[in-house]
Amino acid sequence: MITKESVKEEYDVHIHNLKLLKNSIDKIGGGANEQFSELQKCFSNTLQKELSASVEDMEQSINGTVWDKLTIAFFGETNAGKSTIIETFRVLFDKERPAGKDGIIVGDGRSDFTQAYEEYPLTIKGRPFTLIDVPGIEGNEKEYTEGIKKALKKAHIVFYVHGHNTKPNAETVKKIK
Repeated sequence: MITKESVKEEYDVHIHNLKLLKNSIDKIGGGANEQFSELQKCFSNTLQKELSASVEDMEQSINGTVWDKLTIAFFGETNAGKSTIIETFRVLFDKERPAGKDGIIVGDGRSDFTQAYEEYPLTIKGRPFTLIDVPGIEGNEKEYTEGIKKALKKAHIVFYVHGHNTKPNAETVKKIK
């Protein structure tokens, strides 16, 4: 099983190796040749950028990942049924829900009903989950782009929900990427 500690250990080894390589490049003599010096400087700068990016990636991976439960996001077109799928899980498995509160998160057919991503914690057969309801991408999603990205980064699994019996068009595919 992948743990927070094992991921950190892998990053630490990678970062250590990058530092060793950069130090080795920086220590190479032969500065009399201008082309070699430029190449050496270019390698060193590239390694420094990779080091910085690796440290940033490590911090994001360690601190931005949910480690104690599975997180599943439902992403896709407006009115495709993302909220309905999540609400079904909530009705079936959330025993602590107040009576008469079924269907609250399901839209009424208007575009962009879900405007901010919403997390719904559940426990199924003793296992904790978080289901994330992501705003649709066929409406005015430009207003919600940052929230959509944040929700998708949190998820271990992303289900793309497509509401029609057709293939997504080229514009939708671009948005997914």
